[in-house]
Amino acid sequence: RGWVPMDNIMIAVAIGQAAGSIVGVGLLTRGYQLGEASYVAINEYSLIVFAALFGWIMWGQTLGAIALIGIGCIIASGSIIALRSAK
Repeated sequence: RGWVPMDNIMIAVAIGQAAGSIVGVGLLTRGYQLGEASYVAINEYSLIVFAALFGWIMWGQTLGAIALIGIGCIIASGSIIALRSAK
């Protein structure tokens, strides 16, 4: 199948995705300005967890053992840093 022009719905989706990306990058930049860089950087990896969750909900994608171990490491490291920062 060759190239097919985008219809109005897909154009709206692309615009929405672009707007969401701009807001996300702006908020991430603001987070680095306000917070400690090591804390923000670790929590930035939560994007991977949410991307995996989104893929599972939207497309039924499953994760392998290594991916689940990686997600566990991301959650554990973010939790440890959050608990240490609270003290």
